[in-house]
Amino acid sequence: HERSYKDPATGKLTFNSCMNTRLGVEEVCSRQGSCFSYDADSGISFCKCKPEYGGTECEIKRLKQTTAWILSLLLGPFGVDQYYLGNIPQMILKQMTCFLGLLLLIVVRASKMPGAIVLVFPWMWDIIVIGSAPAQAKEYRTTADLPRYAFVAFSILWVGFVALAFCVMELKRRTELKRLNQEQFQNYSSAKVIA
Repeated sequence: HERSYKDPATGKLTFNSCMNTRLGVEEVCSRQGSCFSYDADSGISFCKCKPEYGGTECEIKRLKQTTAWILSLLLGPFGVDQYYLGNIPQMILKQMTCFLGLLLLIVVRASKMPGAIVLVFPWMWDIIVIGSAPAQAKEYRTTADLPRYAFVAFSILWVGFVALAFCVMELKRRTELKRLNQEQFQNYSSAKVIA
């Protein structure tokens, strides 16, 4: 009953502040919302919180969707977005996946794609999940303060930028491999001529 409303006069736990007849309109819902009736017959009222607050008494300030999304864009592989949302197990899982992706990028010489996919997939997933709708934080969803057009435009640009970066890295790797093969062929050919 930690979230129950405690009547300041009597100290008793009650349903909510909207049911307290001694409180004025400005004093209900932790001063962050207003009361609305469930229906005309029951006489039960609930708090309707301002968009940036949540809880039965509007006592919890919600986290911002825009902040979580920007953190996901910039520091997503390190799990900073999940840390901000209070999702510690997801943060640790994301960090381990990032580490595995980096390890695959270093160890697998033939192709960088497996490491790139393991590194980028959870990152891009969170960018889409956090940006497309209010994300689930530890207790409540974030506020819906990220404009849809900004999410779509910047997400497309960001995914394109990441894809371009991986293409440039792959092109560089293939060019170096081709040069190495040409040098080996030339060295092998000149060794045959001398012998």
